[in-house]
Amino acid sequence: MVKIGTTLSPPIWLALISFLQKNNEVFAWSYEDMPDISPDIICHCLSIDPKTKPVRHKRISYDAERYEAMKAEVEKLKGIGLVREVNYPT
Repeated sequence: MVKIGTTLSPPIWLALISFLQKNNEVFAWSYEDMPDISPDIICHCLSIDPKTKPVRHKRISYDAERYEAMKAEVEKLKGIGLVREVNYPT
C-alpha cells in the first residue's frame, strides 16, 4: 500500500500515480527483492559510550500469536541475510 498526501493537486496526484504504476518494477515488494543491498547502506550499529552505565529494561510480554509472528519475521530476515545477531557488552 502506498499513501499519497491529500494536499496534492489533482494533476500532480494523477501524474504521481501514473509514474508509480509505470515504474513499479524498480520497487522492492518483499525482502527477497533486496538481496544485493550493500551493508554500507543498511547497516546499523549502536554507539555505546564506555563511561555510561548499562540499563536493563523490563522485558515486554506479548500474546503468543504476536510473539510467533515476530519470531517468524526475524527468522525470515535472518534467513535472507538482512539481519544478524550481535552480542554487545552488558
